[in-house]
Amino acid sequence: MEELENTRIGAYLLKRKLARGGMSQVYLACDERSQREVAIKIVSKENSEHAGRFQQEIKALSRLSHEHILPVLDSGEEGQWLYMVTPYIEDGTLRDLLHAKGRLTPEEAGKILVQVCEALQFAHNAGVLHRDIKPSNILLYRGEHVYLSDFGLVKGIEESGELTRTGCLIGTPEYMAPELAEQPASKSSDIYALGIVLYQMLTGKTPFRAPTPLAIYWKQIQEQPVRPSLLEPAIPVCVEQVVLCALEKDPQLRFKSPMALARAYAQALLYARREQRTGKCITAPLATAASVSTGPLSTQTPTAPETARQKLFDMRDLKTVMAANRIAAAKAGRSRLTRKVMAGMLAVTLLLGIPFSFGYSLYNTAAHTHTAWDASAPFSSVLVDVGGSSRKPSPTPTVTRDSTHQSMVVFHPQSQPHQSPPPKKHKRGHKHGH
Repeated sequence: MEELENTRIGAYLLKRKLARGGMSQVYLACDERSQREVAIKIVSKENSEHAGRFQQEIKALSRLSHEHILPVLDSGEEGQWLYMVTPYIEDGTLRDLLHAKGRLTPEEAGKILVQVCEALQFAHNAGVLHRDIKPSNILLYRGEHVYLSDFGLVKGIEESGELTRTGCLIGTPEYMAPELAEQPASKSSDIYALGIVLYQMLTGKTPFRAPTPLAIYWKQIQEQPVRPSLLEPAIPVCVEQVVLCALEKDPQLRFKSPMALARAYAQALLYARREQRTGKCITAPLATAASVSTGPLSTQTPTAPETARQKLFDMRDLKTVMAANRIAAAKAGRSRLTRKVMAGMLAVTLLLGIPFSFGYSLYNTAAHTHTAWDASAPFSSVLVDVGGSSRKPSPTPTVTRDSTHQSMVVFHPQSQPHQSPPPKKHKRGHKHGH
């Protein structure tokens, strides 16, 4: 896509590029009518798929009027371009904040989470899925007020998805739910992405990382996330359990709505504060993913699970959990060390065993040759010395047959050797001479 700085589109003069996505560019522009700065998102009409998605985003945002959803100020087309105008939030995104601070405290993360949950809940109630929730799409106004933006992959809950190409996964792999490999997007997949964002706010990292997008998404499908408290021991266990519940591989085990996630997180913070204040473990369970309601955060109190099958949030003492984390990390380190030792022993065995085996083979060959030479000695014993000496005694061979009717010659050294008759003396002898 060509660069458009200092280009006029409609009533807007483009100043500089703010961001670039897979199908669009976002510029800082000046509204020449009001002389105020705005953000303008531009898509080329040459790509029909991108243009269709962009028009769908504008249509969806026109009916999503919420204090935490970035509003649309204007839209239209100019030449080969489609454009949409929104307020310019100069304070940046959640991604920028995490890059600057590394990670947030549980309380700071909670303030952002509840506002994003309210915006997403409103969109779901209006029948709209976001499908691309990530820190770069969460804008922060003055560091406090949150706007959920970029509904570029927006989709109606009941839509068939004509704009999704066959065999293609749409979204950002680090935040995509594992079931999207086989199933269409749903409310639960948006909640999973929000769980990844919460994990990243608390630890400063996404749970699954790899060199390529395909490898990242393969981990989303196959692996379990590392517990947040292993990366940041100060995270209370009740907060950790809320995060892990949002990241369940099975969509049925996650929170049923964004506000249910916000409600559970607020309860976890409440229990964590009580534990810190009293120094005791609070044994009352948090509400489960299935039983948390979507009502106002200030009116609902923690409730016990309705059935024995519902999973309780673990409210163990934080010190116990931290000790368990250290033990788990030590075991993992020992297992890695054991594997290295075994690999080293195997390498040494191979290095020593191959020469020894080769040497033994040579020795064995030489020994067999000597034995074969010795075995011919009895046959050579029947020969007469050149000097006319008497014959050497030799074993008497015995012919036997085995089960395969093959004859074998067996020598018995202990048997009496065959004595040839003494030679006859000459009648004349030595007395008369020759």
